[in-house]
Amino acid sequence: MRRLVIILAVVCGLIPACGRGQNPSLGADDASGPPLTDLTVTAKNTAFSPDKLTAAAGKELTITFKNDDTIAHSFHLSGGTAGEIKTDIKPGPSSDQLKVTLNVPAAYGFRCDVHATMTGRIIVVKEEKKG
Repeated sequence: MRRLVIILAVVCGLIPACGRGQNPSLGADDASGPPLTDLTVTAKNTAFSPDKLTAAAGKELTITFKNDDTIAHSFHLSGGTAGEIKTDIKPGPSSDQLKVTLNVPAAYGFRCDVHATMTGRIIVVKEEKKG
C-alpha cells in the first residue's frame, strides 16, 4: 500500500509540471531546423503543413495560420503557461495571425478544433548564445 501511495504522489506531482499541452521531456532532440520567431502553418486537405516547427524560447512568436481549403479549419495551440491560443473556426481561403511567447523549452501541441486528426507541435528550444 505504501508503494502505491508513493507512486501516486510522484505521478500527481509530475502532471502539473507538464502544463496544458506542453511536454518538457521533448525538446532540442526533437527540433527540426533552427529556432524561428515567425512561423507559418497551412491547413489543406485536412492536414497541417508543416506539422512540426521549431521556435525560440522566451521570444514573442508570430504564428500565421493559413487555411488553403474551402472547408472550415482552426489553429488551436495548447500553450502551457501562455494559455489556450486559437483562431476562430472558418472556411478558407483565409488567414489569421497569432502572437504568443512560450518561455519553457518543451513541445507544445496544436490541433484543428474541427478535425481531430489534424495535429502538430511546436518544439520550443533555448537558443544557444553565440560568441
